[in-house]
Amino acid sequence: MQPDGSLKVIFIHDDQNEANRMASLLRNAKYKVDPTHADSPEVLAKLLQDKHWDLVIAQYESQQIPNKEIFPHLRRLNLDLPVLFICDHWSFEATSDGLRMGAAWVTPVDQDQVFLLTVARTLFNLEQRRKLRHWKRRHNEAELRAERLLDSSRDAVAIVQEGTYLYANDAYANMFGYLDADAMICLPVIDTVAKEDQPRLKEFLRPVSDEEEWEAKQLEFSGLRSDGSTVPVECSVSQVNYQSEPALEFLITGDILSTDEVTQTAHNTKTISQRQRTIENIQTAIRKATQKNQTSSLLYISIDRYQHLEQELGFQLTEELIAALVGRIEAKLETPALINRFKEDGLVLLLKEKNAESALEIAEQFCNAATEKPLELHGQTFNITLSIGVSGITEAVTSPEGCIFRCLQAITDLQSTQDQPNYGNGAKLYEADLNTLETSDYDALARGEKLLEKEQFDLSYQPIITLHGEPGEFYEVLLRVSPEGNPKELPADFIDRLFKTDLGSKIDRWVILESVKVLSEKMKTDPDTKLFINISSSTICDDSFIAWLKVALKASGIAPKQLIFQLREIDVGRHQTQAIAFINSLNGIQSKVALSHFGLAINPTQLLKTIKVDYVKFDSLVIEKTQTADGSNLEDIEQLINALIAEDEKIIVPFVEHADMIPSLWQFGIHYIQGHFLQAPMAAMDFDFNDSE
Repeated sequence: MQPDGSLKVIFIHDDQNEANRMASLLRNAKYKVDPTHADSPEVLAKLLQDKHWDLVIAQYESQQIPNKEIFPHLRRLNLDLPVLFICDHWSFEATSDGLRMGAAWVTPVDQDQVFLLTVARTLFNLEQRRKLRHWKRRHNEAELRAERLLDSSRDAVAIVQEGTYLYANDAYANMFGYLDADAMICLPVIDTVAKEDQPRLKEFLRPVSDEEEWEAKQLEFSGLRSDGSTVPVECSVSQVNYQSEPALEFLITGDILSTDEVTQTAHNTKTISQRQRTIENIQTAIRKATQKNQTSSLLYISIDRYQHLEQELGFQLTEELIAALVGRIEAKLETPALINRFKEDGLVLLLKEKNAESALEIAEQFCNAATEKPLELHGQTFNITLSIGVSGITEAVTSPEGCIFRCLQAITDLQSTQDQPNYGNGAKLYEADLNTLETSDYDALARGEKLLEKEQFDLSYQPIITLHGEPGEFYEVLLRVSPEGNPKELPADFIDRLFKTDLGSKIDRWVILESVKVLSEKMKTDPDTKLFINISSSTICDDSFIAWLKVALKASGIAPKQLIFQLREIDVGRHQTQAIAFINSLNGIQSKVALSHFGLAINPTQLLKTIKVDYVKFDSLVIEKTQTADGSNLEDIEQLINALIAEDEKIIVPFVEHADMIPSLWQFGIHYIQGHFLQAPMAAMDFDFNDSE
């Protein structure tokens, strides 16, 4: 609701009397309703741009504004505005169709109590989302203030995650011989440590988890500067949260730094970078959008083929060219605005009190200005094109980084339609996916189909290492969304949701085809390599899969015995008849079978009495039970392991994240182990199994 307690509602209904009746229902239910009627798409678009709304109540069968025309407006304006459909003739089909489009619910016209309950629930959910965004903004502002303090600190501070620098302030960078702190970002910590001290730092370079509390430790080592010289380092190492992720802080207090280093740091922190100023300006715009309903827009202006341009012209001439380009763009602005340099190939312009549609028009003018005539410099002419991403800044935006990411996503979408790489020559408005974080299985299916069509999936390979099992080179094939598919937009369980849909079978086939291509090359040098490939429930129930597999393997020249197919315990339990037939068919062509995510059932060994598999892989929850401080679950786990070994089952333990787990697993008689401590998933199958023995 609005700060004054009113409920601003847009009614979309062909019968205005019915819209008035629903408004009266809401008033009788003690809502302070401020209703507005929209009778055309144009009126709706203007209403959405001009005011801040709480709810849209729309007739599902409306002829004035067809239901499918509502949601594109919400996406383009990046609005978190729930839509309730009122259905004249309710049906399951209408309900499912409305939910797929993005509606909060579909209610029959003659069910007034259901209507009021649905409104109450929808408004409650909206209020929770608004509160969440409010606290995210507060959290982000606190992080910005903290980072600003770190930047200007006389103490040398660095943030490390998984052995890599995520952040370093100027004092820290200067100590290691770097003039620019950004030069240390993504630099391996080991590269800044003298060789003789590297073994002592290994414990500080492994992943840190929230469950694991680090005590602050003092660390002394010889630091390796950028010029190859060394510097003595005495620092305090403690666990912190950085950008909501656990990390380690390396702190070197000011009294340890030399006078020269402190002076250099003070000089470097006098000026605030354009990048930081941009972040602060966007943060201010977000605050105004939230508090005053003042919509602004952000333009990210990317210079097409910048790298090629710089290689051809050199750094100095390229900078002069960009300055001339900025001058031409600024001439197109009706009111003065500051264009900031955000990256070497990117400029950022914040348009205050401009909605996204107006900003898109301005962006298109910039593109035309760049191409209408060549730029002249030192007697030469240059043709420059731009790719511009546009994002509205509304109360639905929680952070400057998120706003910039949306602009970059729009540029990626724009450039993906062109035949040439890093070339867009146009402007595009970011259109948000409605309910991205609450993606339904239907949404996952639609997004997955698009990703599969564009082949925006990647495969990685994680080695499975022998303890007591047969020797060999084993890898599990893991599926992930490629960077081009924008995995940050997707919920963490997106892949799991895909495998619950019918698309799982198609993805399984794609994974098999792509992985056996890689395996075919790998076997030329390592003929004993075998792959563990995950199989979805839809493939288990697919009668045509085995015939397809035979043809695919014959074409690739890979013997079926090189593949081990992993079936989830829950899928086998739900489809026992099909699973038994599936496993028998795989055994018939000499492929092997693994039962993964094992141990979640009430009586897990009962399932193994009805099916025969070659490997059993425990679920992560089973592994977590072995790590309890009091060891209360160890006896049950040991009994389960002994029962499996007695039945001649080969056991795989994944999620081995600490060295101290390995002796216990060895004593238990575990055959194979797998985990990030041993090796994280890799883009190629190049793990040295000899080194792991």
